[in-house]
Formats: sequence, C-alpha cells, structure tokens
Amino acid sequence: MLFFIAAIILFYLLLKPLINIFLASIILTYIFYPLYKRIKEHSKYESLSILITLVLIIIIFLMPFVFVASQIPKQAAGIYDYAKENIVDKGFFDVSCENINSIKCDTINFITGSGYFNFDNFINKLFQKITEFATYIVVRIPNIIVGMTLVLFISFFLFKDGKKIINGVVVMIPLHKKYSDKLIKKFGQVTYSVVYAHIIVAIAQGVLGTIGFYIFGIESAIFWGVVMAIFALLPLIGPAIIWIPASIFLIINGIIVNEYFDIGKGIGLILYGIFIISTSDNILRVKIVGGKGDVHPLTVLIGIIGGLSLFGLIGIFVGPIALSLLITFFKDFSGDYA
Repeated sequence: MLFFIAAIILFYLLLKPLINIFLASIILTYIFYPLYKRIKEHSKYESLSILITLVLIIIIFLMPFVFVASQIPKQAAGIYDYAKENIVDKGFFDVSCENINSIKCDTINFITGSGYFNFDNFINKLFQKITEFATYIVVRIPNIIVGMTLVLFISFFLFKDGKKIINGVVVMIPLHKKYSDKLIKKFGQVTYSVVYAHIIVAIAQGVLGTIGFYIFGIESAIFWGVVMAIFALLPLIGPAIIWIPASIFLIINGIIVNEYFDIGKGIGLILYGIFIISTSDNILRVKIVGGKGDVHPLTVLIGIIGGLSLFGLIGIFVGPIALSLLITFFKDFSGDYA
C-alpha cells in the first residue's frame, strides 16, 4: 500500500503540468463515447469513426467558446457606444449634490463621498477593463489552441483503447474486488449524473435565454444565450448573472427614453427568468438524473468549488465526481471497521 501511494504521488507530480488536459480529455471522451459507438456501427474503420467524432466535438463543444471569444470586442464596443450616446452625452448621471438635500443626492454623497458622480469616467474605466480582458483572451488563443489539440490527441487514444485502460486500472487498484467494483459502478453513476445533468441543463437554459432575449428585444440574443449557457455551468452564479442585468438594462432604458413599453419588457424578462429559465434547472435535473447516481446538492456544490480551485473550469465536473467517490470509499470502510 505504501509503494502504491508513493507511485500515485509520483504519477501525479509527473502529470501535474498536464493534469487539466488529461482531465478534459477524459470528460470529453466520456460525454461523446455514445456518439462514437453509433458512428462506429456505420463505419468499418475504427480510426475514421474516431476522427469523425473528434470533428463533431470541435463543432458541437468548442465552436460556442470560439464564437463568444470572437464576439466579446464587438459587444463591448456596442455597450460602450450605447452608454456614451444615451447616458454620458446626455449627462444622465452627472449630478452635483454638495448642497442639495434629497434622497438622490444623499445616495450619491454616500457612495462617492464627494457629492459628484462622474458616469463618463465610470464607463471609460469599465470599457478599459473589458478591453483588457478581451485582449487577454486574444493573446491566449495560441495556448488555447495547443491545449485543445493535446486534449483531442489524447481523446483519440482514449476512444481507441479506453476500455483496455479502465480494465488495467481496475486490476492495479490494491483493493478487494467488491470495493473496486463498487467504486467503478459509482464512478459511472456519478459521472452520468454530474456531467450530463450539468451540460444538458446548461444548454437548455441557454436556449431558453436566447428565446427570451429575442422575445423581449435584447440585441445579439444568440451571443448572450451562449454566454448564459456557459455561466449555467457555474454554481451560485448561473444564468441569472446575464438575464438580471439584461432586465435592469431594459427598465433603465425605458426610464431614459420615457417609454413604458420598455419598462414592461424589463419586468417581463425578470418574470421569464424566474419562472422559465430558473425553474427549468430543477425540472430537467430531476428528469435527467432520476434515481440514477443521484448526488446530494451539497456534495455537488462543495465539489464544484473545490474543483474550480484545484483544476480550473474542468473542476466543475471533476470536483463533484471525486468527492462523491471519496465519500463512497469512506462509507464502505467505515461500515467494515465500525
């Protein structure tokens, strides 16, 4: 057991620089393995089936991220132009309140401490931050491409020899067969629950968000729907980080242009977000998971937070799976030694 633990530690240290790439490859292979099996049924060549699957992975899973990254500068510029034209140039928030006793002025004095709120400077600083973030994304594109190439390269061999690798790992685990079998079974159940529930719910909320944005007149509805789907993968934050500001934008825009219809659209989007987008999470998650590998919400939350800290974005999936397996492992051993 000591030699096994030492070997695991050494193995981890060797793979540490590429651990996220390996984990991403494993998750991608698991998600698309059913699709690969179906393609393989209609093809005589295994390698060709794998290549087709990898191309579909690029189209289905990676293109949305490329689309969002390419649209960030354009959307940032659009927001800046709107704020400049409709708010800053009209002096909507440039209010001097040193000697005026009112709720509005008291609030501005409390927030700024100076009695003056310069919205022009606020918008310029915000746009500068968005530009810096967009530049950071663009600069990192070569590293992202190299990383994704390695992910797909490893996934190729996981599709090809994944079952052999799993069987080899099971044989090497220095545990009694009943424990190793139970862990493997639990891994399949939990992975199904965490991965598919997360992804399908996120896609559904992104689609519902796109429909809602289109109905209530938010420009670039597809872009914001994709962004909403990405944020739906994150705990606590979720898609509300997109539709709540969008609702507030519609209400503020209605106040600025003195249009009650826009205010009504903002209120309508809030209700749509609460009763349609947010409710779909609970309904779909129950339908997808059912009783198969059901994971306690607290386990998922703690696992995601810890996984994000350790592994970055891929930790959204890895954290809950690892924590669930660890709990199962301790339950089995505590039952034997209690």
